[in-house]
Amino acid sequence: MATNDRPTGERPVRDSGTEDGIRPQDKKSSAAGEALECALMDEFLSDRGHTFQSIKTLPAARRRELLRGAAEHASLKLAEIESRAHFVKDLER
Repeated sequence: MATNDRPTGERPVRDSGTEDGIRPQDKKSSAAGEALECALMDEFLSDRGHTFQSIKTLPAARRRELLRGAAEHASLKLAEIESRAHFVKDLER
């Protein structure tokens, strides 16, 4: 579906009015989301006695395993946060 053909209320994926196609408010949200994702990954590693620095000394296979688990943890938590935000927004209607 082209950007101009989207149903009312849906945001476009790209904004052709900006150089990179991302609106300024989306950049702020993106930066905040990235910081939260990093914090959630850090939380996962910390719970297992590691940091982003300490895993650099681990064997590659173990490092990949931890990073994969941290990414999955962060992804699930972000999905939970987004789901709760939508739920609250729906309650407020």
